[in-house]
Amino acid sequence: MKNRPIALQRPIVPARSSGWGAACDSCARAKVRCHRSSPVVSSCDRCQSLNKNCTQQVTKPRKPRQSKPHFYSHRTAKLDNLLQSLKSGDTYTVLDSLHVPGDNDADYTSPADASSSSLTTKSPSQRQVEEDDVTNSPMPGFNSFARQPCTCRMTVDKEYLNPVEPDDTLLSIYTTQLSPRFPFVIIPPGTIASQLHREKPFLMKVIRMVASLRHRQSMWGQRHAVMRHIADAVIVRSERSLDLLQGILVFLGYYNYYCLAHGQLNSLTHMATSMVADLGLDRRTRPRPRSRYQAMDPDVPKDKTNEEKRAAVGVWYMCSNAALTFNKLDSPRYTRDMDQCLRELEEAAEYKLDETLVHLVRVQLLTERIFQFVQRSQLVYELPTTSLSPDMYISALEAELDKVQDSIPRRLKNDYLLSSHFSTARLRLLESHLANAETLTPAATAALETWFDKWLSIPVCYYFYMPIPGFGHLIYTVTMLARRARILVLARDESDSDTNNYAGDDLMLDVLEALAKRFESAREEMCAAHGGEWNNDLLDLAGRRLRVIGARIERWSNIVAANSRARQPRKDQPVYDGESQSEMVNEIDRWWPEQTHGPWMDEYHQDHWLWATNIFSGMDLDFGEYSSWATGSLENEVLRS
Repeated sequence: MKNRPIALQRPIVPARSSGWGAACDSCARAKVRCHRSSPVVSSCDRCQSLNKNCTQQVTKPRKPRQSKPHFYSHRTAKLDNLLQSLKSGDTYTVLDSLHVPGDNDADYTSPADASSSSLTTKSPSQRQVEEDDVTNSPMPGFNSFARQPCTCRMTVDKEYLNPVEPDDTLLSIYTTQLSPRFPFVIIPPGTIASQLHREKPFLMKVIRMVASLRHRQSMWGQRHAVMRHIADAVIVRSERSLDLLQGILVFLGYYNYYCLAHGQLNSLTHMATSMVADLGLDRRTRPRPRSRYQAMDPDVPKDKTNEEKRAAVGVWYMCSNAALTFNKLDSPRYTRDMDQCLRELEEAAEYKLDETLVHLVRVQLLTERIFQFVQRSQLVYELPTTSLSPDMYISALEAELDKVQDSIPRRLKNDYLLSSHFSTARLRLLESHLANAETLTPAATAALETWFDKWLSIPVCYYFYMPIPGFGHLIYTVTMLARRARILVLARDESDSDTNNYAGDDLMLDVLEALAKRFESAREEMCAAHGGEWNNDLLDLAGRRLRVIGARIERWSNIVAANSRARQPRKDQPVYDGESQSEMVNEIDRWWPEQTHGPWMDEYHQDHWLWATNIFSGMDLDFGEYSSWATGSLENEVLRS
């Protein structure tokens, strides 16, 4: 400026900057200050120097600022989707609910968001109806890997998928008839069905099923919904709760109404055992969630409620019964913590049924010790103990059994399930006497007779309410009766005595006939007692099954008798060589399957006959066992000749 000529120098006038929002359009677009040196000239200094048209800017609405999502918003969305999926009970997979939208997932829509409009327009009652329609529908392929002519694969009509009677009636049947026989899940007095359904929905669903005793097909139909709920809750959602544990325990308690061979008895038993461990009911401390401060925050003792104590000892009781009856699983250890729970239940005496529970567990514990003593040859690792003779050990166990039986209060002396427990324990104590003819003693025969006398004295209406441990005792005792019959018949054959009466009264076949008659008359008495229809023919078919077992024992004794007569030729009887004897056995084997469905079975359809195999399924007592006895005996005699 100093080097310029004086004529070209501009007067220095302080520039006046435009206020906020008063800049011209050109300066606003260029994002520079809009200076106006002369108040007379309308254009700004920049527009004058650039020869631009200085116009006032057009103010537009400001675009709102968009904030970027926070890092933790993705995790929050993941948890929200998971919780919404669990609450709504939708059928989409857990992987979809756990999906976290990323930067490249602009078009991604979560299943919960996609169905949010439908969920908001439907009331909770409508959603519950839709869920019930899904769970109460027939399951395609239910037990498809079971044997074809088995009750596991029986088709169920849709009308039997729901209970026939109202919930309050079914809950009353459970609290008055079923729970006193199986006191491991007790419903507090005054509880109504709607309250129990709200607090423990799965337990109420199982109670509906087991209490539908009047309609057997309804029990089988409701089983589909129960098994679907267990699979979805335990396997898919990894749910662990007291509601599930108590429901599975009640299901196991009355599993005698379902197939014991190809069903889910073992799976449900193991599932209940693992759930007890997951819930921390098998120890005095509860496991805390794994965290970084686990070393500074160890597990602390936490008292269990009486419901949890009953469930814990009830699972052990059912596992022990299943292990002793079917020999397909191992019984869990009876720990000090379980014994502490049992003593606390006895001292608290919250309900009168707790006293029954305590004595059931104690007699089962002693029965398991007897079983382990009888099966001691199967143990691989045994701790060194004081060597006692078997007779001394049996005497000690018998004295302890008498002590436990004498400790029962007077009001429980007539408890039929407890009486069956003690009779079965005494029979197991003498099981070694039924090994062969040399060890067979009158004491074992007397124990068998006492057991059947006790069972024949039970009112026939009680059989419908008896839980599965009682029918497990029946399976075991019938097996021992068949073993004794085999010993007696083979002993006669070897002694070359009179073979005209192989199936005599000493085989105790008349006891099976008497018990079968009581089973067949049970439904008629229930109809007369309740004044209505009783559509539960389980005991009718079980009675026919007992008749079949007795007929098979008699048939086998006749085969052995024919074999003995073949070895003792007479003048008026042809002599059979080895080939003729084999042909005779094959002819009898071809005749027998037709006679098992003989004249007294003609009125029952083949599918209806399958229901009779429930109680005695899963045992070694099968058609092949008696056939192998006969065939093996005859083959040995053929080889001797």
